[in-house]
Amino acid sequence: METMKIFAASILWYPLFLVPALIGFVPFGFIHRDDKRFVKSDFLALTVPWLLWLVLMAIFSTGKKSLSNLVEAVVVGGIVAILYLALSIALRNEKINRTLGNQIVCVLGCMASFLVYYFTPGLPE
Repeated sequence: METMKIFAASILWYPLFLVPALIGFVPFGFIHRDDKRFVKSDFLALTVPWLLWLVLMAIFSTGKKSLSNLVEAVVVGGIVAILYLALSIALRNEKINRTLGNQIVCVLGCMASFLVYYFTPGLPE
């Protein structure tokens, strides 16, 4: 039952991740708007790390972490923003595949999501 409450509240939690992530994605979009249209891999890194963090919170943190740990979503969003800014710089300076770069951002975002969840202790409410 606790897991269902977490998934139901996740609609309200997504902006905690999305707003910091957009801080890095919006400049990326403006800089690379002439390259081509946005593809699925552009938006994958805006959802997959958050979904991984959400699943970790729903399954493994029942009774261990409180709602104070929602700050983890903000941290993961900030890390994704930094990764998008780094990808933007890499695409400008090097001739790398944009889809591959987005997939790298997604994988690194997922790793950051897992590490932030794992190393952040349960905060008191």
